[in-house]
Amino acid sequence: MRHLNTGEIKLFNVVDDMGESSDLSKTMPEKTAEMVRKLDAYLEKVGAWKMEEVYATRTEELEKWIADDEEKVAKINQQLKADSLDAWDRRKLQAELKLVQSRQTHHRGNLEKLNQDRKSASWF
Repeated sequence: MRHLNTGEIKLFNVVDDMGESSDLSKTMPEKTAEMVRKLDAYLEKVGAWKMEEVYATRTEELEKWIADDEEKVAKINQQLKADSLDAWDRRKLQAELKLVQSRQTHHRGNLEKLNQDRKSASWF
């Protein structure tokens, strides 16, 4: 196993230790190096992204959604200021505003969690 943020390596014998409780990387350095080479070759073969790329892409996606929601909130608030709105349209816009704000809060929470995860050295 390689920690996605720190690069730390752990090696387990999952046949004898399914709970992965005994790290063998220090006692089996040759096997650890072999498994790291295999992992790197596989990741190269499949074109796997580096974690920095994954975090950057997800951050961009969440920031775009938040910005889109901010525009929607502003637009709805502007529409709600209209004197000509009947009660039905006002309730409909208020419900839409609540939904967009809820989604925006969700995206902001995901962005915050992503930033916390990005700094984490915890394995699980």
